[in-house]
Amino acid sequence: SDRKFSGFMFGSMLTVLSCLLSAVGGLYSEKLLKAKATESIHLQNAILYSWGVLFNIVGTVYHDPEVFEDGLFKGYNFWAVTVVINNALNGLAISAILKYADNIARVYAHACAMIVTMLLSTVLFNETPTPQLAL
Repeated sequence: SDRKFSGFMFGSMLTVLSCLLSAVGGLYSEKLLKAKATESIHLQNAILYSWGVLFNIVGTVYHDPEVFEDGLFKGYNFWAVTVVINNALNGLAISAILKYADNIARVYAHACAMIVTMLLSTVLFNETPTPQLAL
């Protein structure tokens, strides 16, 4: 029981930390995008995403250096490429929301996307909504 409670507290603290880091990251990205309002959103995206590419390459080289021997896209199929393209387009949409609206609009858009996904899953795949989604 003490062990369960400490695990629950640890999980709760990690959840709060994750929310805090996500909020800070969103606010900082919004600040960077709005700091130079006249600069092209495409140039700003290229600059922001180049940092992400750099850090991911460094992490990949550190954790799995032999990935470059077989190629970065070894094992990718149509669905994996579709997910990558979907995430890239999602990132571009989020950048536009942060530049022309604000972080609160991004949070509401994310919540609406979850609701639409749930509704489509119930209609298309005959799924039932889970209690976690209702929270």
